[in-house]
Amino acid sequence: MHTHSTINVKQLDYNTLPKNSPMSRDLELTVELIDNLQEIINIHSSYLSDYINLLNRYINYLKKISSLKNERTTLIKYVKKLRYFNNYYTFDEQIYSKGGSNNNNQDQNNVSRNDVQDYTDIGGGQNGSEYEYNYAPDVNESSNNITYGKLTPVIRRISGFNVKVLEILDLLNFQITQSLRNEILSKTLNYDIVLTDVSITDLEDTFRHFVKFNQWFVESLELRGSDPFTLDKSIAIEIVEIARKCAIEDGVDLENSGDILLQEFDVVSDEHEYCLVMKEWGKMLQGKLQKFNDVVERTSSQWHKNK
Repeated sequence: MHTHSTINVKQLDYNTLPKNSPMSRDLELTVELIDNLQEIINIHSSYLSDYINLLNRYINYLKKISSLKNERTTLIKYVKKLRYFNNYYTFDEQIYSKGGSNNNNQDQNNVSRNDVQDYTDIGGGQNGSEYEYNYAPDVNESSNNITYGKLTPVIRRISGFNVKVLEILDLLNFQITQSLRNEILSKTLNYDIVLTDVSITDLEDTFRHFVKFNQWFVESLELRGSDPFTLDKSIAIEIVEIARKCAIEDGVDLENSGDILLQEFDVVSDEHEYCLVMKEWGKMLQGKLQKFNDVVERTSSQWHKNK
């Protein structure tokens, strides 16, 4: 059960950030950024774990309804896919590693999910600590600053995988809230075995905030593609692109829209600002995970009563 507090997205006032021209340099990967990136990875892993928990309970509940065998099979397929993604977050996409940056894959595969979540409490394993950063430090002698290479390659890698996860979750949400839900209702006429409207609202709200974070994660850095004058479309998020396109066609005032997917933000000015806003996003996503976990518990309780 997540116990983190939630914050209002309006508190992230991007209009107060400085308006910069397109970045001509890459930001550095600092110790503070490494810690926050690991936390973001953990949050995405928790999101998948909670969703897997919801699906597993749903699959078990639907066992007693023989006419829903195909629907159960569909959900099982999604569970396998989410587990695959979560294994990547847990074992492959590690900012920290046990025993230092020279670990082999076997060492990393011995790290449990609880270990991963505890990394930020332990801190980077400098000077012999148990956990170490997976990046070689670079000391700037003139300023005594320690960095761990460039930020952009790390952001591209993490965001590229996150986008892949979000695309699958988008399809899964459609199944759970519309397609599969309607099929179950057409076969059973039983509203007690599908998600309630309130649960659907909370589920979609959580997803949209994760989508918006990942848009900010990339676009606040103005990462460029092969064309230096355009943003990198290879890590764009389809649902954001479609929402914006439809809003423009419908004449929606983007600046005053209450839709989080349409809200805009400015580029960050430096590593500290990027880290600061990322922390705020982390707090908000933790709050959304709490709401999502409430959906899991509330829905499971409903199914249990109907057994």
